[in-house]
Amino acid sequence: MRKMLKTLFFISNALSFVGAYASPLKSDEHVMFLPSIAYVKDNQLHVEVNVWVYEKESRPGFNTVLSSYLKIDRASLPKNQLAYFEQQTALFKVDSERNKVFTVQFENGTKKPLIATDRAGRSNNTFTFDIAEAQHLIKDNRIHFTIENDERAKGYALYSQDKGYLVISDIDDTIKDSSVLDTKTLLRNTFLHEPKIAKGMPELFKQFQQDLESPLFTYVSSSPIQLLPTLDQFIAKNYPQGFIKLRQSTAWNQVLASKEESMAHKKSSITQLLDAYPNKTLILLGDSGENDPEIYLDIVQNYSDRVEAIYIRNVTNEAKDSQRYQAFPQSKLTIISP
Repeated sequence: MRKMLKTLFFISNALSFVGAYASPLKSDEHVMFLPSIAYVKDNQLHVEVNVWVYEKESRPGFNTVLSSYLKIDRASLPKNQLAYFEQQTALFKVDSERNKVFTVQFENGTKKPLIATDRAGRSNNTFTFDIAEAQHLIKDNRIHFTIENDERAKGYALYSQDKGYLVISDIDDTIKDSSVLDTKTLLRNTFLHEPKIAKGMPELFKQFQQDLESPLFTYVSSSPIQLLPTLDQFIAKNYPQGFIKLRQSTAWNQVLASKEESMAHKKSSITQLLDAYPNKTLILLGDSGENDPEIYLDIVQNYSDRVEAIYIRNVTNEAKDSQRYQAFPQSKLTIISP
């Protein structure tokens, strides 16, 4: 599997020479504003602006090798499924653009230059504003921005007050059926089939919306950022909209995170949220297929006074009284049958 992924990596990432000096955006370069948050801390409004700059490439060899691994005969696929395959693989065939600089403009006219993109085409920024400016920036719990004098991309940071609830949920096998335990099935589901909702989960989230005070819904997954458009649409259609935090990888050979990479990404992402909203009460949702129980146990042990409930979707047929869950506060733990 890893050998195959490395082959795909070299096919999809034969990077062209990148100069050492910062340069402005070119007309054929694309900008994706990645999900961001805004929050008040130390009596200042903090606004994240995170971007990915890339250039599209065709790279037919990528689809050929992936199809071979998954045993897909693209010529026999129905037109709609072939179109979906092409859509899902598109962002794995781009060149990330390094040392790109540009300025973003907020709706109140404020302009902020972004730091130059790194080798992965990323620029991660946090800007601070006086708290008095918040009323001129926040509209419907969002702070909108765009590229200065350039309409090719628009973005926003999701704002939430530091009170009420913070709902943190995994995605694969938690809110959508993915078959994470079977690598080949997972990849076939990812590239050939539209996401399927996990039974009963939209109803549970709807109940959260009705019952919880000021809930901020966040979706933390080790899926790569290339799948953001699909997952964003899936969540918007079936679940409360919120902040989506995916693994920021643009390399095909990292499409499937190792156990260590997955845990590191989720822990750092959740820690960021806990630091941004130190007064929110936590509800944690995950599944038993990977490392969610272990990650959430660590959170419970370090933030026990903040965690109100943990929900684990049982895809491995482990009962609540199994050894894996012995250290959990049993009154806060709910095991959900898939």
